[in-house]
Amino acid sequence: MSLLAISEIYQRSVIQLDGKVISSQTTCMQPENNRCATVYVVESPNGTKTEYIAGPTDHSLLRWLPIGTVIVKNRWSINYLINGKLNKDFPAKFYFTFLGVGVYCAVWLFKLRGGT
Repeated sequence: MSLLAISEIYQRSVIQLDGKVISSQTTCMQPENNRCATVYVVESPNGTKTEYIAGPTDHSLLRWLPIGTVIVKNRWSINYLINGKLNKDFPAKFYFTFLGVGVYCAVWLFKLRGGT
């Protein structure tokens, strides 16, 4: 339980992007047309191109951003800027609550089994 929460929080936190979307391609699983992923190419202000895949999970940044969108996502932050506007789409309260419940259950089990 806690590992899932830690994984999603960590994976979102380590993403680092700064630049303009110059290419975007979205594909979805067929035949239901769900579980979509978008492959972006982001060009930084110094001209470096980075490929980023926004998958169908909470830790990914938004999918379906149009070409020309400016993204600034700093490492160790869960929020990011899209065209200068703050995007807070990560369900932090859910995952931190999930993490807290998992830690509580682990401590409770430890004590139940005779731990000190």
